Amino acid sequence: MILRQEDVPQYVIDEMPEIDYVGKEELKRSSVYQIMHQLVDHTNKLIQESNLSAARKCFNIVNQLYTRGNARVKCAIENVYVYALDRMFLSCKCDKNEILQLVPQRLYSIYINQIVSSNI
Repeated sequence: MILRQEDVPQYVIDEMPEIDYVGKEELKRSSVYQIMHQLVDHTNKLIQESNLSAARKCFNIVNQLYTRGNARVKCAIENVYVYALDRMFLSCKCDKNEILQLVPQRLYSIYINQIVSSNI
């Protein structure tokens, strides 16, 4: 089943009930771009806390959203979440390679393509 941008809030609530949102009703009204910003912040927080198993879960959920999402969902992930990976890598206190190992191959490939494209 393809996930539409309208499906993303409920998917995130179901998959990540531990995330402390201002309110689940507010999250349900959020755009897919706003949700990606929230997931970036949450993933970054987990990395800063060295909670790498929880960070891996975030990466995997975003990867599943990308795999199952429609074009708008994929665009939001590419333009917000994947774009923010550099910031996550640079701000972490741990080894960057340790974080890179958490990123699913599909998201890592998109990240590398963004880097290559930006250097042309």
